[in-house]
Amino acid sequence: MTSEAILTVEAYFDALGTREMERILSHFAPDATWTIPGDPALTPWAGRRTGPEEIRQSLTAFFADGLITDYRVFEDSLGITRTCLGEPLSTTPA
Repeated sequence: MTSEAILTVEAYFDALGTREMERILSHFAPDATWTIPGDPALTPWAGRRTGPEEIRQSLTAFFADGLITDYRVFEDSLGITRTCLGEPLSTTPA
């Protein structure tokens, strides 16, 4: 990973930690896809969102009640590998 990529990832996580929505969303492309597995009827931040405004809806729901005090990212290694290889991502298990 290049030092520029590392700085970008660090800046995103710094922004996420502040919960400042404009700082967070500045790291997303207009056609970015944000997917959190789960039923949006049960957890309003779950589901697939496209673009910064839909991602804002998910994050707003995620931060809404102030009960989430710790958040950990678990890497999708297969998804990262497929993206680097230019292969399509599957949102459903094989």
